[in-house]
Amino acid sequence: MRVIGAFVLLAMITALIAAPDEAMRARTEPAGPGPFLWRDPGQVEALDLFGGPAGREGAPEPPFVFHEESKGGAWPKVLVTDANRRTWEVKFGPETKAEAFSTRLLWAVGYLVEPNYYVPSGKIDSLGAISARAEAMISRSNGNSFKEARFELRNPGYLPVVGQNWAFTNNPFQGRPEFSGLKVMMMLLSNWDVKDARSSDGPNTLIMEKELDGGDHEFHYIISDWGGTMGRWGAIGTRSVWDCGGYRTQTPHFVEGVDHGRILFGWNGKRREDIVHGISLNHLQWLMRYLGRVADGQVRDALAASGATASEMDCFTAAVRNRIEQLRKVTGPVGPPAQP
Repeated sequence: MRVIGAFVLLAMITALIAAPDEAMRARTEPAGPGPFLWRDPGQVEALDLFGGPAGREGAPEPPFVFHEESKGGAWPKVLVTDANRRTWEVKFGPETKAEAFSTRLLWAVGYLVEPNYYVPSGKIDSLGAISARAEAMISRSNGNSFKEARFELRNPGYLPVVGQNWAFTNNPFQGRPEFSGLKVMMMLLSNWDVKDARSSDGPNTLIMEKELDGGDHEFHYIISDWGGTMGRWGAIGTRSVWDCGGYRTQTPHFVEGVDHGRILFGWNGKRREDIVHGISLNHLQWLMRYLGRVADGQVRDALAASGATASEMDCFTAAVRNRIEQLRKVTGPVGPPAQP
């Protein structure tokens, strides 16, 4: 037995010597306080949904300097630094407005999101080699200019945990109101692109490690991509993003009724069975203690920050309010959140 033990120990030491970078790079398992999916947003009515989680002062500031192209995803992305030497992932394509709006509404009710901003136009200095699909979004002939981009902050103190992910059927929040509330928010926003650790085309779920003052860490469970929202839910060929006509058309089918205490939702998308089931009335009432306090003016501010036109602001605000009121009809009046 001692020989076997010595052999195992020698193998472990050899592996560490052979790959010191991998041994030191990052934890591969959450090992600190938490985990967290949601944080109490405080006075919801006072939140600035135009600025979002990082505030108006946190918006990216030009000049933007190219670093590299970011691989993966349905739409091209590049990494840049701004005038304040912050790093941003810049995403192009039709999902930019939808993601900026959805994350603001999620943040308003307490869900953890990565700060992002819609930037209607700009240019990227020192543009290097990029793929053909990125070339289609950045005009080299016009000074490396772009239109309609989503800038998402990349914080060196807030990084994905290497090799870890989470699924809607396997996470620390099963049976808790904040998890049910997240599923309701996904349906309210018509997020059809529901992918988790089981998805062969890449997950939209991440475990993030946040570095705190003093060297401590905590772990956040987030959904990293909210681009497939604010349009029609459904199967390939019928779904859309940032499409208020489609969003409004499906709104009457958001809540289809209650059957023996089971809330029936009309939403359809990837992982439907995981999302629509297990949402109790008590959990929905918990969510409405926060969502029910979001005002139409705040919704309009979030839409304005996302590049919505005047007609889109009118259309989306009315439809979002309609969906919230459908939830209120199911829950009835709910009191304010309990004080800590």
